Amino acid sequence: MTRYFLPDIRGIVAHELDERGESQRKIASTLGITQARVSHYLSNKKSIYYSDLLKRFETSQGELEGFARILADDASRSQVDGIFTLYSIWKNMLFNGGVCAIHQSESAISKDCSICMDLHRPQRDSYNETSSKEEESTILRDLSEAISVIEDSSQFPLIMPEVSVNIAMCKQDPKSKRDVAAIPGRINKIHGRAKAFVLPEFGSSNHMSNVLLLFRSKSNNIKSVMNLRYDESMDRSLSLLEVTKISTREKSAFQRKYRNQIEPKPADDVVLQRLAQIKIPDSVSKANPSFAVIDEGAEGLEPITYLFGTRATELSQLSLKIAHAYANIAHSRVS
Repeated sequence: MTRYFLPDIRGIVAHELDERGESQRKIASTLGITQARVSHYLSNKKSIYYSDLLKRFETSQGELEGFARILADDASRSQVDGIFTLYSIWKNMLFNGGVCAIHQSESAISKDCSICMDLHRPQRDSYNETSSKEEESTILRDLSEAISVIEDSSQFPLIMPEVSVNIAMCKQDPKSKRDVAAIPGRINKIHGRAKAFVLPEFGSSNHMSNVLLLFRSKSNNIKSVMNLRYDESMDRSLSLLEVTKISTREKSAFQRKYRNQIEPKPADDVVLQRLAQIKIPDSVSKANPSFAVIDEGAEGLEPITYLFGTRATELSQLSLKIAHAYANIAHSRVS
């Protein structure tokens, strides 16, 4: 990893951050390397790094582009998030056998070896109802099914926000973020389709875990959350489908509070402060747990729709209905 994967993926991420307008000093800080190393990475064409990785590892250009985007996003948020996502990507490659070819050529490892694939086998491939981790297995399976539903949809990308999509689901009695599973690096839009490049894991999403734990403390009927875009068409789509919706738009006091601070709070803190004021409507029950919370954002913060419910698969199915309504509204406007 450190010899053949990390240098080239760093080069691609450095270019990704540079294209976003980040300074070389900021890129160096984000990636934990020297500014001179950043300058070296940027002096070479990005295509060189892609070419090297494609020659060595069993992966695709699309996958590498997805890796670069989610690593740039998460490393920019915090180095801890970046490291978690990098490890998840590498573990996923080990399980899929994407590292075997270079390992065999460099170290004369037998082609019969399957140790990495066995050791890093994701939990969803070993689900069984007698497992001591039955609840975790059930959650990861549900998330995996939800992801598949989304990835198969041609309309779902219409309702994806710029910050990408994630789905989180928690245990029955969550104590911390370690009891919440989500997709490391989120679900991204690649070539017009939604794509999750790594498998869901527990403890992998800071913001979505905090949002879910916050609303779980308000209602035991809530176990899952998904974030989507918000605009006028989304608002109309939710109304057409009669999805209960609550907005933070009237919580302007919090926006004024943070706008006047000399040192503004981190974006996640601002959003959580607003969401904390939301009251769960009486219409939300065990029989009908799905509803939407709309955070209209602020300067530098994208408006987001948070869908809440019991299971990730239920939210994915609901999101497809929303995407279909959204597409019809968009089509009618064009017509």
